Amino acid sequence: MWFYVVAGIIIFAAAIGFADIVAYIEQKLVCTKSDRRAAVIIPLKGHVENAELILRGALTNFKYQEPDYAKIFVIDLGISEETRKICKLIESNASSVVLCKQEEMERLVQKNSEFKIQNLEY
Repeated sequence: MWFYVVAGIIIFAAAIGFADIVAYIEQKLVCTKSDRRAAVIIPLKGHVENAELILRGALTNFKYQEPDYAKIFVIDLGISEETRKICKLIESNASSVVLCKQEEMERLVQKNSEFKIQNLEY
């Protein structure tokens, strides 16, 4: 009987990915809620060919965090219509992504002032 339980756990861990399970447990047990609050600001201008890759990469960094504790602010500095559509599509699918104009950014930062700001180079 124990063999089947252990085999089931091993198969489950292999299917999900052992590293993902460890990262999830570490995120929930080690980090306090205030440590989990973070914000990424991504300024975009013109036609950004890899906008989807940039946003999905930022989302991957926050995959174990609740949307209320992690925000990705995408600043529209005059992006093309195609890039705007991509950003809006990702914004509609991921509640942690916020597309805003440069003028709106100060208000959003004040509203979400409890977030730690991380500068990530892309």
